Amino acid sequence: MTQGKPIHVTKVVCTNNHFSHELKTVRDGLEYELVVTPNETSEASFGILKIYTDSKASRYSLIQAFANVRKDAQGN
Repeated sequence: MTQGKPIHVTKVVCTNNHFSHELKTVRDGLEYELVVTPNETSEASFGILKIYTDSKASRYSLIQAFANVRKDAQGN
């Protein structure tokens, strides 16, 4: 978070329940780590992680991250 004032993550939501996630606070209001783990890797899947914050600036109030499980050319 580089807005100048601390920004706190208030909620994280994933659009696909094939992914679990855990938010870790490194430095409160400044630095966070989002750990995303696929629950299954046998099929391709995609999810959007919506990260909500307490920022008053609309640019920082909702941040998105993406999770993807892909298959290679052989289908593995």
